[in-house]
Amino acid sequence: MNRITLVGIVVLGLLGTACQKNNEHTSVLGTWYCDEYPGQTIPRTYQVNITRSPVYDTLFYISNFYQMGFSEEAQVNFYQNRVGKLVIYNQIIGNKAIYGTGTVIDNYKSIEWVYYISDDSLNERVEATYY
Repeated sequence: MNRITLVGIVVLGLLGTACQKNNEHTSVLGTWYCDEYPGQTIPRTYQVNITRSPVYDTLFYISNFYQMGFSEEAQVNFYQNRVGKLVIYNQIIGNKAIYGTGTVIDNYKSIEWVYYISDDSLNERVEATYY
């Protein structure tokens, strides 16, 4: 095999793996990428971090929810006995009211969300995928 062919194979191999999504989650905990499709604003991709409450087994926190910053957290209840259902009960983060639901897909391969965001000038339905 000549040198050019070998370099081409290596480059193609690196390009193929660089575009793969991280599907190695074994729980809802950790850092996730979020593809978010709001109804009124521009779609976007960003990261969130999910941690567990030290006190309540079913309570989790999502920092950087709706890309509001890692210092802002949405409280989420995770009901594993309800087929991996996550619920965001009505709450205020910053100046926005939020609520919605999510479902764990394929043993933590992704989380599919539908949530609602509103403030004085915005009222929108958002679909998002964490992966």
